[in-house]
Amino acid sequence: MNKWLIVVCWCCFPAGLMALSTDPEQPLKIGADKATLDNAKGETVYLGNVDIKQGSLHLKAAQVTLFYGKNKNIHKIVAKTLSSKDEPVYFRQLLDNGEEVKANARQMRYEASRDMLHLEGNAKVWKDKDTVTGEHIVYDAKNGQITAQGRVNMVIEPVSKPQKKSATDSKEPKQ
Repeated sequence: MNKWLIVVCWCCFPAGLMALSTDPEQPLKIGADKATLDNAKGETVYLGNVDIKQGSLHLKAAQVTLFYGKNKNIHKIVAKTLSSKDEPVYFRQLLDNGEEVKANARQMRYEASRDMLHLEGNAKVWKDKDTVTGEHIVYDAKNGQITAQGRVNMVIEPVSKPQKKSATDSKEPKQ
């Protein structure tokens, strides 16, 4: 198999990817050109310029399908592009530490029960200047691990250290 496979402890994201803990308590706001609700199947399909917000979470896609159970709890979300002309699916969320994580791909699938996010097709996850790209990225939030396949590229910026004052910096200027 000619796939690169890398399993990364999310060292470039030292705080992990723990979403803002208050987001699930916020109202879910959805905008789209069209929506089709099917309670018998337990799914709703949103089509065209889909824009979903819940607290700090923001998701944009050409199509989003929400899968839910009898109690209306969402157990899976599938967001995707419909053609090569569509912008990639875009995801943004704040972390409890105040930092922001972003991702994009041709398709994203979130499995709530497993707390796993799958990104497929030209996938990218980034925080500040740190990035992971690959054809398929799986983020396991429970274990803080990322698995990336396809030509994987990572950029990990060094952590800035405070500059030390030299002995000459502390001297009074000559007059």
